[in-house]
Amino acid sequence: MKVSEAATLRAICDWLDKTNQVWLRHSPSNVVGKKGTATFRRIRDSQKGAADVIWFRAKSESFKIIGTVWTISCQAFAIEVKSPIGKQSDDQKRWQERFEAVGGEYWLIRSVDEFLERVK
Repeated sequence: MKVSEAATLRAICDWLDKTNQVWLRHSPSNVVGKKGTATFRRIRDSQKGAADVIWFRAKSESFKIIGTVWTISCQAFAIEVKSPIGKQSDDQKRWQERFEAVGGEYWLIRSVDEFLERVK
């Protein structure tokens, strides 16, 4: 059975919600309504190629007290969903390089099963 990128992305977002994760969904454009019509506004050029989802997961033993302040250490994951034959654009590859350069982990996911396997 063929599963679309959109269906895979929805399932991943549902899992993140149901497991009370902290995450953001990147939307590649803003929709601006004008008297019943929708106009799409491009995102900033600096964010071209950004991953579909950014997920923040607390590291084990992540709570520490520094003075009187609690700090939480977390991992940041960028999740890009593609079909089994889908390919990253050049903008997506550049964004991945920048994300990994600051310590983030980038996942190119092609199915819900692949996502759940990586989560373990």
